[in-house]
Amino acid sequence: MRGVRCEVLGARCEVLGVRCEVLDSMTKVLLHFRLPSPLSAAHLERLAELRGVYGILRFDHEPASLSFDVEYDATRLCADEVANLLRRNGLPVLPALAA
Repeated sequence: MRGVRCEVLGARCEVLGVRCEVLDSMTKVLLHFRLPSPLSAAHLERLAELRGVYGILRFDHEPASLSFDVEYDATRLCADEVANLLRRNGLPVLPALAA
């Protein structure tokens, strides 16, 4: 995801599968990750702790799904930082998917 730029066309745009919205100097980006297996209770606890990271806005995961979404503020973090943050905290995320 390095080098992905979001050019604002009105309030929304789609760039390489990354959805962006600009709201009062915040650029919301939704990243899609794959999972090798469903998240465990321990993984979900780690996610709850990561909610306090400045720039992380929300996580979205369907328990039966092997995919995982992270919405973050791109004025604070980049896609590589989000992926590395998840991996450093023991979450088994695979490379982000194009939407």
